[in-house]
Amino acid sequence: MHPERGMRAIMTGSKTMPVRRRSGNSIIELTFMMPWLLFLFVGVFDTGFYCYALIATQNAARAAAVHNSISKTAATDPDSSGCQIVISELSTAAYGRTLTGCNTQTLQVESDYCPGPQGSSPSSSSSTQKYPCPPSIGNTDAVQVVVTYQSALLIPIPGLLQGQLTINRTALMQVNPSADF
Repeated sequence: MHPERGMRAIMTGSKTMPVRRRSGNSIIELTFMMPWLLFLFVGVFDTGFYCYALIATQNAARAAAVHNSISKTAATDPDSSGCQIVISELSTAAYGRTLTGCNTQTLQVESDYCPGPQGSSPSSSSSTQKYPCPPSIGNTDAVQVVVTYQSALLIPIPGLLQGQLTINRTALMQVNPSADF
């Protein structure tokens, strides 16, 4: 028999603990899980920023390639207008950083003319290109834009996510054959 509750404790078969003793378990479980939840939150947060930077960099390379494909002369981006398009496309991915030019540590843009089988390069030769043109671009002239972007410094997770990500994206676009200026 139970010394305080008597026969009633045996007959009801209640094996529940008092309420005040159960409330401390959830605090202890939360303290054990908090580091894992923090790492999970930081990992998801960083991965979202990295994915957005990847998409914005590919979009910037594609937009500059479309702009520089208007003619053979514009293919090498002599007036840096393609560079300004890349800067405006990446302005949202910079997270408060100012992108000043296209030959900085944060952002590098290279636009090259890739002649077709019978074409010739107007102002750059394929031997001086940092990124050579692909071997088979069809029977037409093309422009190749390579954008290298270094993402913002985020929270590093050792062994999983580094603090910064260097993104290198290439876009290849056919040059307008009717525009020979």
